[in-house]
Amino acid sequence: MMKLISCLFMSLLLLAGIAAATETHVVTLHKKAVVSAERVHLRDIAGVTGPDCERLAGIYLLQSPRGPIGSRLSSDYVFRKIRDEFKGSFELKGAQEVNITRKYVKISVERLERLFTETVLAESPWKDKGTIVIEGISISNSVTVLSQHRDIIQAKISPHEDFLGHTSIAFVFGEGSQKSQVNISARLKVIADVPVAKKPISRGDIITEADIEVRSLDISTYPRVVFDAQECIGKRAKTRLRSGRPFAELNMELPPLISRGDIVYIEVRSKNLVIRDKGEALKDGSLSEQIPVRNMTSGRQIVGTIIAASCVAVYF
Repeated sequence: MMKLISCLFMSLLLLAGIAAATETHVVTLHKKAVVSAERVHLRDIAGVTGPDCERLAGIYLLQSPRGPIGSRLSSDYVFRKIRDEFKGSFELKGAQEVNITRKYVKISVERLERLFTETVLAESPWKDKGTIVIEGISISNSVTVLSQHRDIIQAKISPHEDFLGHTSIAFVFGEGSQKSQVNISARLKVIADVPVAKKPISRGDIITEADIEVRSLDISTYPRVVFDAQECIGKRAKTRLRSGRPFAELNMELPPLISRGDIVYIEVRSKNLVIRDKGEALKDGSLSEQIPVRNMTSGRQIVGTIIAASCVAVYF
């Protein structure tokens, strides 16, 4: 009896295996398919059932479409591809044509604004000088990119960008022929503690510590502003400075070593001889600069090189 039951069980297993081996696979085409990868497989455009459905679903059909319009794939084309690459039996059902498009995503305004802000805060030369304020962000156009390219981003910043006032940055999403660009701009301010004129300073005055106080200001309208008060002390004002105006490199200079009207020594130098006489400086000048000098003995005007305070050399 047990022997009979065992034989019946083995027969049932054998019949089940034969049935599985001869079972028809069913491929049901969709009308539309949205794909993310660069290659389209059968699983991307159809539902697949059957004992060997994984291998069947993995059949490669074509490259993904390049543009947003997409491409159409006929059921006849799909049938031939399956027939050429799959040895089992199958039944093709569903749509007569599949419309295949790439999966695109639209970059949100919030993300674009955040991207601009993060780039400014990272790249601005003023980030360690004060507080950066970003106002009136403007985005040139919407951005739609392939889903797998949403995080491939390149920021293009002009080498002349100073990150003060109106500032624009171009962002490129994607790569190859699938790039998409957007220009984002805003007005940038930098609020910083800087030395300013405590009182009006006349042109030609030597700046002292008593002339300086520190205030918190928006420096975006002041080119080449000075941040350290020590850089101002002892310099001469090149222009009149109003009270409250920050000091800038363009408005100051080192005081001249010799000033116009100073009495100086004129040293006439040759290889083995030095002759000294007195003269009057006719122009301000710093070390190593050439200035005109009037010889007080002869009245002649000569040009000499400043070699020290109150000393001009003439070489022969």
